[in-house]
Amino acid sequence: MFKQLTLLALLLIVLSVDAQEYDQRISLKNPSFEGFAAQSVVPMRWFDCGNINFPSESAPDTHPGGFWEVLSPPADGSTYLGMVARDNDSWESVSQRLSEYLVAGNCYAFSIKLAKSTIYKSQSQKTGLMDDYTTPLVFKIWGGNVNCSKAELLAELGPVTNLKWKQYEVKMEPNQSHQFITFEAFYETPILFPYNGNVLVDDASDFVQVPCNEPVDLTEATKPLEKEAPIAVAEKPQPKPKKPDVKEPAEKVEEVKEEVKEEVVAEIPVVKEKPKKPVLKEEPKEKITEALDKETIVEGQTIKIENLYFRADTSSINFESLPALDELYTFLQENSSIKVEVGGHTNGVPPDSYCDKLSKARAKAVADYIIDKGIGKDRISYVGYGKRYPIATNDTKEGRKKNQRVEIKILSLGK
Repeated sequence: MFKQLTLLALLLIVLSVDAQEYDQRISLKNPSFEGFAAQSVVPMRWFDCGNINFPSESAPDTHPGGFWEVLSPPADGSTYLGMVARDNDSWESVSQRLSEYLVAGNCYAFSIKLAKSTIYKSQSQKTGLMDDYTTPLVFKIWGGNVNCSKAELLAELGPVTNLKWKQYEVKMEPNQSHQFITFEAFYETPILFPYNGNVLVDDASDFVQVPCNEPVDLTEATKPLEKEAPIAVAEKPQPKPKKPDVKEPAEKVEEVKEEVKEEVVAEIPVVKEKPKKPVLKEEPKEKITEALDKETIVEGQTIKIENLYFRADTSSINFESLPALDELYTFLQENSSIKVEVGGHTNGVPPDSYCDKLSKARAKAVADYIIDKGIGKDRISYVGYGKRYPIATNDTKEGRKKNQRVEIKILSLGK
């Protein structure tokens, strides 16, 4: 009897290992993009990357509300996400933090429903006239370790030409570990000129860890988990009614002991393997902006943020700049009494109005980034100084490059 129960327990363990092939799931918050249907409002729990990349542009839309003449019904739930790319070289994307890391070297299955609206009326950013944003776009999935980071392209789907919802499935193997995911609408490449297009997004699945070197049914792997019928043998046995306290022969006592032993064997717990956590190597970091030092700064001091780069003529921060911004965030996080002003500056070539607008947008992009990471709004202000305060000549390329900068001013050291 004991051997039979031992074999049964081992069989249960083997079966449970097979059953957990699609068990390790990394979930999204609001994967069905539910919210209040409204134009230029992203669904709940999603972050609009336009706040960082294109602060002067409107946010993606939560459909269907009848605006832009988009009438497609949802694929799941009550609402879905609509994103566009524009003819002025701007595009939309949303981001959020995952429940766990996508771990480098592991493989994941993922699915999402995409479509293209037959009509998506909006104003052309290039001509100012009404246009139909109906040229197909591709849908990109990026991984990173901060909202909207594009550290690694995990998948590219499309171009999305289908007018009815279609489930797109992908198997991905990240080379880096990521805890943030970004969904981006982008032009089909290569392109000669930016164009107006749309993509509709709904019903995203969990990221499900799957074997890397074996064929995987992606449709099956990304199905939502269903409640399984409990296995009676694996359940914790219910306590039996107490028997009357009657003295019985020793042989009977031995039988009772054996029953208890059998139940314990059948109760061997199934230990499910957890996804590997990333090993984050702590390496000494070189300081980027040397002047960020609590011991030496004084109120009123102005400090240039080093290694901060923007796309030409925009306030879109290049991702090479994130280490410098993260250093500033860490400095403010560790010195919670310090308040700063972020000031944007340009070179002296463009007109005053253009310089004022661009410098303010760039200062705002930096401030928004720090605030989004958790620094209070009451500790950061921003201003665009345009070309009023050059620190070098505007007659040379090197001088203009020095003038085009973002600085922080120490407003208060606090207590």
